[in-house]
Amino acid sequence: MNISGDKAEDLILVQECLNGDKEAFNKLIKKYELPIYNLAFRMMGSNEEALDAAQESFLRAYKALKSFRLEYSFFTWLYTISINVCRNCLKRKKILNFLSISSSSKQTEENNHADIELPDNRMNPEIIYEEKKRSEIIQTAIMKLPDKYKGIVIARYVEGLAYEEIAKIENIPLGTVKTQIHRAKKILIRHIKNAKKMHDDKLAHGIMKIT
Repeated sequence: MNISGDKAEDLILVQECLNGDKEAFNKLIKKYELPIYNLAFRMMGSNEEALDAAQESFLRAYKALKSFRLEYSFFTWLYTISINVCRNCLKRKKILNFLSISSSSKQTEENNHADIELPDNRMNPEIIYEEKKRSEIIQTAIMKLPDKYKGIVIARYVEGLAYEEIAKIENIPLGTVKTQIHRAKKILIRHIKNAKKMHDDKLAHGIMKIT
């Protein structure tokens, strides 16, 4: 799906919405609800929080639609809103977690890693398991990234956005985008390698017990 390639169609829907046609905005929601949810899930780490963040993103976009400049891409504008919503949610979550931990030393850390369902359950069970484990490892690695890197990594490697578009979303120079993606990629690779090693060690240990 070429998300950024439907600019003209989006602008027509935005204009119709500004003229009072609420159904036009519903069409924009249907068109972009999946990529916005995917962004939110990758950043937040749970289905419930991702749904809440996606809903808030569309609500904020609707309320701020009059401020949208027609020369820009609607998706880029919406994506920017969603990233900011997720980052604000993460900040609030960190504050609440800190207060919760401070008030009770017995509080256990919340598990933010949701199971990722694979749509095709007709595949070989071993393949399903490995694909699921691979998705979990990648998601866990993304969750460990600093918040300022999460959005650009998802934009680049999940949504496939160009560096130039990410620079507009983040409102930073193109060179900074490339530098941050390079740094984030190194962190991701390190986390993924460590996670794979731990997975292989646990698997080997389990086999040794069986044999």
